Amino acid sequence: MESSKANKNGEFRRNYSWLECVCFVEHCESIDTDKLDILSREFSKLTIAGTQPRPGNLEQSIAWYQFDPEEEGRAAVWNRLLSAATSEWVLFLEQGEELRFYRLPEEDDLDPATWVPACIKRKDEKSEKNVYQVRMVHSGAKNPFAGRDLPDCTDYIMENGIHLYDRPIVLDRTTDGLSYVDSDAEMSIRNVSPKVYLVLGERLMDERKYVHAAAQYRKLLKAERLLPFDRLGAVNGLARCYTEQYKWPKAIHLAEKSIEAEPAQRIPYLILFRIHQLNKQWAEAYSALKAYHKQMGITSRSSFDIAMGEEETLNKLSEFAMKAGRKEEAFGFFEEMYADRGEAAGEEILRSLLMLSIELEKREQAIFYFKELFKDAFPDKMTGKQIAGLNDYMTMFMQNGWYVFAAEIYEELYTKFSDDPEYRRRLIVALSKTNRIEKARKLIAS
Repeated sequence: MESSKANKNGEFRRNYSWLECVCFVEHCESIDTDKLDILSREFSKLTIAGTQPRPGNLEQSIAWYQFDPEEEGRAAVWNRLLSAATSEWVLFLEQGEELRFYRLPEEDDLDPATWVPACIKRKDEKSEKNVYQVRMVHSGAKNPFAGRDLPDCTDYIMENGIHLYDRPIVLDRTTDGLSYVDSDAEMSIRNVSPKVYLVLGERLMDERKYVHAAAQYRKLLKAERLLPFDRLGAVNGLARCYTEQYKWPKAIHLAEKSIEAEPAQRIPYLILFRIHQLNKQWAEAYSALKAYHKQMGITSRSSFDIAMGEEETLNKLSEFAMKAGRKEEAFGFFEEMYADRGEAAGEEILRSLLMLSIELEKREQAIFYFKELFKDAFPDKMTGKQIAGLNDYMTMFMQNGWYVFAAEIYEELYTKFSDDPEYRRRLIVALSKTNRIEKARKLIAS
């Protein structure tokens, strides 16, 4: 049974005495010993697999396995270290991956026939790519990993009736974890990993060789043994190829089938969005993007999935909500962007919020965003362009019947620039609309 214990700060954390960890290190010279120390404390045992001799600054409690990459690929190393495990379960990590510990399952949730996949997220400021691999396996399995440097358990899982745990662990990384894969070497062995077709398809897509990429995805989809996240990756890859080849009905059909099979993913929604956008079907494009946005907080269930960043998504949602005539919803997305960025929000977002709040007759919001837009320039530091913009906004305020605020603005401007006839004229109009007739007459008389 799993227990908890207090760390040096008195905080309680989970104890993974039933789980050991194997970490594959490709570049021994860039080992982060602090991170390895954390792993060694958290798990019952930590073994590092590297191609060089053991570093002298490594904690003695950490085991080291040196191998020759010409003789043993990743899959062979993982199989060897799995057979040497002393705990019931083994978690496999690679250098550069950050484990979200809170996503690890409870020991009681697992049995020898329930293994745990990992969603490996490569994320930058603009996008996110996901790859799935089964990374937590039972130590009683005999040589479950096929492939060479692309370890894969598909055949073993299918042959032995293994189930996949329904809540994948999540590993974060900032670099491409599959750039090292030599597709020719992977294809040359007897137990080919199905994922090599996805890797090839992705590389051919990057090279804009859509016909060749589609062939790889079709080849994979013909396989009888295929894990669900890899099947989705192949279906989505083929749909992307059809999209780039302008075979839009086929792409739409595959995207809809993919969503029907598994809503928790990204690419199919983006395919539908892009096709509707290119066809200038604004309402349909907005609906697809909105459906996509609902899935953003959920871990994707598709391998080789691709996601847009949150900021870009909100930008496009607000843009296409406007094009689809959904101004109220567009206003909500602009407000979300403004809340996220705070002081860093640009003038364009503030102008959009101000215009929409006026159009939607949201008086308090309109006043707030007006003040935010002009706070650094009003009243005496405005450029000619800003003055023209201010006058346009105040005209719209008065068209909505918001004369009191307009009068306050022009009264302050007239006090500062009493020789400006335009400010004087506009102040007279605003005063007359607020029943301050006597003051308006005095201004006229003056």
